[in-house]
Formats: sequence, C-alpha cells, structure tokens
Amino acid sequence: MIDILKVGKGLLWWLMGLCVLLIVQVSRADEVVKKTGASIRGAIIEETDEYVIIDAGFSRFRINRDEIAEIKRTENITPEEVEGDVAYQEGRYLDALKQYKIALKGGHNVEQIKEKIKKVKDAIERLVNKEIGEVIRKSRALVKQKQFERAVILITSKMEKVQDEVLKQKLAEELAYIHLKKAEMYIDAINYTQAEEELRKAIRIAPEYYPAHWRLAELLSMNPSLIKQTIDEYLLTLRYGETALSEAQKCEIYYKVGELYYTENNLPEAITYFRKAIEAGSLKESQQCKQKLVDSYLKLARNISTTKPEESILLLRSALELDEKNTDALLMIAEIYRQLGKTDQAIKQFEEVIKINPRIPDVHYQLALCYIEKKLFDPAVQELRRELVVTPQHYYALCKLGELLIDMGQPQTALPYFKRAKEAMPEKFRAYLGIGIANWKLGKLNEAQVNFQRVLAINPTHQEALFYMGSIYMEQKNYVGAENLFQNVIEQLREKPSLNERLRDLLVQAYIKYGDVELLLERPRTAIENYQRALEYKPDSAEAYYGLGQAYMKLSRFRAAEQHFIKATKIDPKNPDYYLGLGILYHNFLKELDKAVENYRKYIRLNGPDKLTVNKWIMECGGKPEKITESP
Repeated sequence: MIDILKVGKGLLWWLMGLCVLLIVQVSRADEVVKKTGASIRGAIIEETDEYVIIDAGFSRFRINRDEIAEIKRTENITPEEVEGDVAYQEGRYLDALKQYKIALKGGHNVEQIKEKIKKVKDAIERLVNKEIGEVIRKSRALVKQKQFERAVILITSKMEKVQDEVLKQKLAEELAYIHLKKAEMYIDAINYTQAEEELRKAIRIAPEYYPAHWRLAELLSMNPSLIKQTIDEYLLTLRYGETALSEAQKCEIYYKVGELYYTENNLPEAITYFRKAIEAGSLKESQQCKQKLVDSYLKLARNISTTKPEESILLLRSALELDEKNTDALLMIAEIYRQLGKTDQAIKQFEEVIKINPRIPDVHYQLALCYIEKKLFDPAVQELRRELVVTPQHYYALCKLGELLIDMGQPQTALPYFKRAKEAMPEKFRAYLGIGIANWKLGKLNEAQVNFQRVLAINPTHQEALFYMGSIYMEQKNYVGAENLFQNVIEQLREKPSLNERLRDLLVQAYIKYGDVELLLERPRTAIENYQRALEYKPDSAEAYYGLGQAYMKLSRFRAAEQHFIKATKIDPKNPDYYLGLGILYHNFLKELDKAVENYRKYIRLNGPDKLTVNKWIMECGGKPEKITESP
C-alpha cells in the first residue's frame, strides 16, 4: 500500500507539472497545421529546411516540411525560453539557467525571464542548503580561520560523493571561493605572483566563477603592460556575472573597461563601455563617465577630422549632447567647417563659442580668418583687435592685423603691430617681412631692405622677400640684380603644382616687374613675353596691359600700344598712369592731339603726381590748361 501511495503521489506531482507546462504552452502556443488538416499546438524549438520540431508539453513532434500546410507563430516566447521552462519542470536547473540566459540576450520577455532565472536560483539554493549546506558552512568557517587546505579537503571529499550536476557545480564554485580568499590573503601580503596563481586555480576549477575573474582583473590592472589581459578578465566577469552582478557593479566594470580602452587609444570601444556605464545608472561612475565619454568623442573626432570630417562632426555633436557648452567641441566643429569651405557655418560656431566665453585664446583670431575669407575686412580687423586684448602677444594675430592694415592702405598704422610681433617671436620672419613691406609702401627703402634681408637670412628662398628686394634693386637702378631676383621668384612659383590666390598674384607681379626691368634694359620683346605670361595667370591685369602698351610703343607698333593702353583704362579706370601713357602716345607718336589732351586731362583730374608738367603738355597740344587744385 505504501509503495502504491508513493507512486500515486509521484504521478500526481508529474501530472500537476505537466498541466502547468501545458497551460504555459497553450497560452503562448505556436501552431503547425498539417496538410491533412490536423494541427499541433505548442512551441517551435527547432526549424530546418527539412523539418520542424514542436514541443507540445507532453511530447515533441518532428514534422517534415512537405507535410506542413501552415505555421502560425506567437511572438511572445522564444524556443530558448520554452527549453528553459521544460528543463525547470524536469529539475534540470543548470540547463534551465543556460537556456534562460540565451533567451535573455534575445531581448524578448526580459523581465519575465529574469523572474524565471530568480526562481531557478531559488530552487538551486534550496537544493544546495538541503544537500550540502552544512558542508559549505563548515568550509566557510575554516576559510575564515585561514585553514584553506582543510577547507579544500572537506569540499573535495564531498564532491566525490555527489552525483547531481547542480551540487557538483556548487561545490566546484565553493572550491574556487577558497582559492579566491587565499589569493586575497596573498594580495594583502603584497605577494601578487602567488595571488595570481591562486586566482587562476579558482578559474580552472570553476571557469564561470565570475568573482575570481573580477579579482584577477583588478590584480592585472596594476600592471600597465597587461591591459589586454585585464580587459579580457573584466569582460569575462560581465559575461559570467550577467545575472548576478548589480547594476552598480556592472557600471563600475563598464567604466573600468572604458578607461582601459581609452588608455590603449581604442576610442570606439572606450565610447561603447562609457555609454554602457552611463546607461547602468550609478551616479558616481555616470558623472565620471560623462566627462570621459566627452573626452573620447573629442579625441576620436580630432583623429579623423581631416580624413572623415563629416563623421568627426557627428562625434562632436554627440559630445555636445552630453555637454552642450563644451567649447572644445564647438571650436573643432568650426575648424572642420572651415576645412570643408563652409565658412558661414564656421562663423556661427565661433560666434557661439564667444557667447559662452569671449576670453578663450585664439577664437577671435580664427573668427577673423573666416571674415577675411568672406572679404569682410572691417569685422576681421575688429576681431583681431579683440584677440590682442585676450592674448596681447599673439604673434599671428599681430602679423595678420598688420597685413590687413597694409592691404587697407594704412602701412603707418600697421608698423607697430609688426614690431610687437617681432618682439614676441624674433626668430620668425613674418614680422620682418611685414615691417619691410610697410616701409616699402612708405618709401623708406633702406629700412625696408634691412628687414627683407633679415627675412632672407632666416629663409633664403622666401618668394615675397625676393620680390621686394628685386623692386628695391629696380629703384637703385640695379637692373641686372632685380632681373635675377624676379627670375628666381618665377622659377620657384612655376614649379608648384598648385597656387593659392596670394601666390598667383605674386607670380603675376613678378612677371610684370620682370617685364618692367626688360623695358628699362631696352628689351621690349622679352618684356612682351613676360607681360603675356602674367595675363595667362590673370587675364584682367591692367598693369600687364599697360606694360604691353609701353613695350609696343618702344617697338613703334603704336596702334597695338593704343589697344593695350585702352584695355588697361577699361579694367582700372581710376589709375592716372594709364591715361598718361595714352596721352603721350597720342601726343608724341600718333599726333592725335585732341585725344592727347583728353587723356592728359583725365590724368590731372585723377590727381596724377606730375600735374604741372602734364598741364604744359596740354598747352603744347593747343588745349586750355586744367585748373589744378592741390591735394590736402
């Protein structure tokens, strides 16, 4: 009778478990409809091109594909979760945990699966407490007394007697725990080699014992040469402790992994783990991660700013999502926009930075460069002056302001800025060049020459210094010396694969000056060649056409000279010299005196410097002299 009762009770529990499982299966059932019209409801746990296996709770059916008319699925449960449910009902707790963990990674029914994992662990804990709880308590007491060998013997002897896989694993983890605590003892004694050996023993005994991986990672992190191994151990900690670690613990590990990747300059991975740390939500690590993540975005963006500028901007925008007033990110975006030729966007970014902090060094200077690109010279001057309030010794701002003032016709105002730049960085030549050009414009040739020579002492091939030295030689009537210098400039610039606007203008001027020297040396044909070369680079050069007019006049090709003088006046109608050339041509060679008078008058009205002489020529041509008003 007793045996019958036992059998009946066991059968009753089996039937109750089956009913529970059937309820689960039915409430979440997939359905396979056969071509015969029959259908089977349950959970599909395997599919191939040849067959489908469906778990109906009480049995599993393998159905060939050619027998199936239709498959109806539910999206509420995965095959792995079903496998876990089955394993749990059958008391195969390790298999249940394995399947639930796989299911958890799929992202479906996350909270429900976590609850099931908790139930499995509770069941394991009850089983462990019942079967081996006393042994584990004795072992822990021995470990507390640092009697590690006795604890090992106790656990090992028990492992030899149990058959259940759950109990075997729990005992293996307990053995790993003993080695972990022994390792911590060695760490306290600063015996790191022995500590590492104990931790590796623990991992060999129980490969998925995450506390040993975690402690080993912390130990390895003390050696900067072992970064890769440290990362591996932290990742194993996360993998095996996925369901056991708290969110705060995960956050801590994510942050440490991110820091290690950051140290290795593996910024994409660093960003990944810093983000995970922030998402894990521990306040302390989140705040640290926020700054590290911003730094990682900035560093990675800087690394790819020239090769992948658009991607760089996206990274910087991500940094600004975390720190909207990060001026480093805003400045880098502005610089990339400048690199891409998007000057308007760059200006907006620089202005945004200035709103946040107008005293950041260099930002006013960079904004000034953008304004110069847009030909907005007055705002550029204003920003350069502001930069010099923030950074009084900013060499490049001082030089750029001086250069702008020269271009705006204010060489005398420019000089003090170049002199300040020279004092700030006397080893650089840009300030000497500026001083030289300013003095050249002011007619102070000796001072100009001294500074151009300083430039050439630092940089013997500097094209602008050579050009201006050639111009000085012309003034000194050293035509051969001037010719050699202009040739040098031309040869240097013609060898360049590409020329920016400044260098192209310099090349054009060198050709024109070379032509002027050839005219002075009575070589009009060579002069024509140089003027024509200048026009190849700048087809609207009034100076080149004027030079051609003079050269053709020397060759007695007066109508050709007339055409080129007229082209010069049309391109630059406010230059008095071009009308003077025409006037002389009509007066002395073509004998068209009315036209001569007309052009002489234009010369005087445009305030040409030799007005008195030209007025005499007007009278020689039979014209009434112009009333001359002295300039203030």
